[in-house]
Amino acid sequence: MTQARMVKGLPRVYVWTGRDGMDQIAIGGDCVRLSASKSFGPHGTFSIDILPRTSDRVQTVGDLRKLAKLYQAIKPNAPISIGMERDGGILLGLVDRIGRTRKFGSQVMYGLQITGRCCGKAFTDNLVKATTAVQEYVAFRAKVAAALGADHPLIYDLEGTWGPEDEQGFPVFVGTTVLDVVRWFIDHAPTMNIPILEDVSGGGGKIGDYVTISSTGNISTLLVGDDVTTWNDARIWSEGLHTYQGTIYGFLMGSVLDQDFYECWMDYVPSAGPLPNIVLMIRPKPFDEPALEFYPIDEQTGATWADLRTMVDQKPYHEIGFDEVFSENLGISDADAFSVFKVTGKHSLCGNEQMDAEGLSYPLVCTWNAKKHGVKSYNTSLNLVGANLTKKAAGDEDYTAEVDADIKQFRGRIFNWNRLNSRMETGNIEVMGRDSYRIGDRVRLAWAIPPVASKSGKDDEIGMVYYTVGVSWSWMYGGDYTTSLQLTRGHNDSMITALKEEILADAPATNPDHFAAT
Repeated sequence: MTQARMVKGLPRVYVWTGRDGMDQIAIGGDCVRLSASKSFGPHGTFSIDILPRTSDRVQTVGDLRKLAKLYQAIKPNAPISIGMERDGGILLGLVDRIGRTRKFGSQVMYGLQITGRCCGKAFTDNLVKATTAVQEYVAFRAKVAAALGADHPLIYDLEGTWGPEDEQGFPVFVGTTVLDVVRWFIDHAPTMNIPILEDVSGGGGKIGDYVTISSTGNISTLLVGDDVTTWNDARIWSEGLHTYQGTIYGFLMGSVLDQDFYECWMDYVPSAGPLPNIVLMIRPKPFDEPALEFYPIDEQTGATWADLRTMVDQKPYHEIGFDEVFSENLGISDADAFSVFKVTGKHSLCGNEQMDAEGLSYPLVCTWNAKKHGVKSYNTSLNLVGANLTKKAAGDEDYTAEVDADIKQFRGRIFNWNRLNSRMETGNIEVMGRDSYRIGDRVRLAWAIPPVASKSGKDDEIGMVYYTVGVSWSWMYGGDYTTSLQLTRGHNDSMITALKEEILADAPATNPDHFAAT
C-alpha cells in the first residue's frame, strides 16, 4: 500500500507581466486559495486568491502597496504558471480577469482574485476563416477591391479557400494525413501571441511555435507527432475543410477528427523551470483491449489500453493507496448502456448517395444489452472514412463497398468499447494532491471491489484500473492540498472473464456471441 503523505507549503505560482524589471513575479507566497481543473476539451480553468499580509490576520500599509502594484501589473492574457509540488506542475494559464476583493471580519482584508484558462484558450478565442491561402484567390479579391473598394460588403461575403498547396497552388487537404493537416493549421491559423513563450520557442509566441504535437505524451523525446495513427491511415476525405470558418478547436474536433474515435487536448509537462512544456495531444481513444474484441478488428491504432503511460512520469498508471483517499463515489450505471450501434459517413459516395448513406447505417445490435437495458441507440457519423480516391473519381462501383468495410470496422470498434459500459465503474474520488495527475492517465485502486464476480468467485481479482477524464486540484491556506479525479471504465481481467461467462450463459445456441451485425 502506498504510504500516505501530505504536501505542505505554499503554491508555486509565477506570473509574467512584460513590464521592465517585473517580467516574472512570484506570487505563491501571497496565495490563500488555489483551484484548477482540466477535462477533455479545449482548455482548463484556474482561480487564485491573493491576500498580501504581514501576519495571518493583519495587513500593513506595505501589504496594501504590494497589492496595488500587483493589480496594476497583471493584465488579461498574462501567462501564469501554477504548481504545488514543483514549478509548472499543474498548468500554464492565461489570465481572463483580475479583480479587487474586500472581506470583513475582525479586520478588513483586501485582496485580489485572478481567474483564467490554460493556454488552450487560444483554441477557442480566435476565429479563423478561409480567405487568402491560394494565390489565385488573392488576385481575384484584389481585382474586386480595386473596382468596389477594400471595405465593400461583397469583399466580406466572398468565400476563400485554404490549405497546404500543391505545385499548382491548389489546396490538397483531401488525401493528406491528420498530422499533415494539424501541423499546417497550427502553423498558419491566426492565434494570440504569448510573449513569454517567444524566448522558449525562438519564434513569435504563436501556437505553432511552442506546441509539441504528440500522441503518447513521451516528452523526453519531444515527439513531433510522427506516431499519430488511426484505423484508416489517418486520411482526410472532406473537401469542406478548404472553406472552414470557426474556431481552431472546432476545426480540429469538428471537421478533422472524429470525436467518437479521437481525443484532442492541450496539456502540460513540468520542465526545469517554471514554464512547462506545452503538448497538443492527438490520439485515437486508447480503449482497444484484446479481451474486449467481441467484433473482429483488422486495423491497429497503436494506442491500446495496455500501452497507455501517464503523461508526466511515463508510468503504466498512478497507484493510489487506500490511505491516500479522502472520499470516493464510484459505482455502475446503465446511463451509457447501448444496444444498437449505427454509423454513417459524412463524405459523398458514388451513385444514389441517400440510399448509400442509409445502407451504411444498418445497425450492429447487442442482443445481450437489448435484453437487459432495452433499445438504446449509439448513433454517430464519421469524417475520417474513405477508400481509394482514384476509384471514387472514376465512379468505380467497388468504391462504396470499400467505404462500407471501413465503416463496419469503426462500428465494431465502437461496439467493443461500449458493450460492457453498464458493468464498468465510473465516479469520482478525492485524494491527496499530486501535480502529476493528468486527464488521459490510468489510475489503479488496488483495494477496489469489482462489481462483477465469476460463478466460483475463487480466482476473482481485487483492485481495478480506471481512465481519468477529469482532474481538479485544490488548496487553501492552512489546509490540505487535494486532487479530485473523475474516473471511468473501471475494470480488471477477472471482471471481463466473468462477464463473458454471463453473456455466453444467457445467449441462445443459435447466437452464442449474443450480437447481430449486418
